[in-house]
Amino acid sequence: FLKQVELPKDVEVQRDWIALRLDKTGLEQTAKLGAFASLSQVLQEAGLDARTMSTPESEHLLMPKGDLPAAASALLAAGHAIRPARRLCMAPSSGAVPNSNGSAKFAGAWRLVRRVRPNAPGQEFALDEGPVRLQAACGLFAEVAVASTSVDAEASCAGLVEASAASSGSRADFARYRLVDFQPPSGESPHVTASVDGQLLLETGLPNDRYGETWARLDPSQGCVALELVSETPNRGAKRQGCWVFCGSLFARVVGLSMGQGLVSGTCCGSLRQLQRLHGEGAIRAELTK
Repeated sequence: FLKQVELPKDVEVQRDWIALRLDKTGLEQTAKLGAFASLSQVLQEAGLDARTMSTPESEHLLMPKGDLPAAASALLAAGHAIRPARRLCMAPSSGAVPNSNGSAKFAGAWRLVRRVRPNAPGQEFALDEGPVRLQAACGLFAEVAVASTSVDAEASCAGLVEASAASSGSRADFARYRLVDFQPPSGESPHVTASVDGQLLLETGLPNDRYGETWARLDPSQGCVALELVSETPNRGAKRQGCWVFCGSLFARVVGLSMGQGLVSGTCCGSLRQLQRLHGEGAIRAELTK
């Protein structure tokens, strides 16, 4: 409606604004009183200026669209959750698997040996313990990180890599999109820079090197075959995505609800354990295991 309103020509209009809504329906009365102040404080400490709008059942934070990534990062770091995840998580530009996207040099079977994340201790993995990634030359990949003791440690995912046209040699800038993920999305930018050093694959998060990962090649062959899930029979109701990836004697299959669907892929938050506290362990376990 507002887009159709004819305003005076001397009025400056800023249309690229977004709203974050605080849903208070599930909160206790004492929590309702302090929740909005807590959110406002988090944004102020992040250097963001949000305007407010209140209703009996919810509070709205209004801000320029360009401030959304910083606001989301600050709120998630403070332990809050944000829905829907699709509003924060970038999608592939092509919408389908490209025929060639410059990622062939990174194809093969890899195992994670080291991971560094901001505001978290570094993780070291033995060669027989870390997550395994199989990636095909077309860009499809599947990562398998199976939890042996607790469902909240399950971290398998599948997705697509889109390399920058400017990438060359053993180094490349690309975006790694997780189309299926058994951990809630973090809302962080998918853009990374990668390079191959002998039998090691080094990935660094962009911008500002926010994270780093080191992967060791498991199989000398770079020949991989990938199959993308297109349809299922019988119909499961909610559409699932995923892929099979074969590399030498190894294969991986990751299939689940696509990004933005369900509780896990539809909610940005810090961890699966936090999501269980919000929605109940039974609901999360049922979604991951069905």
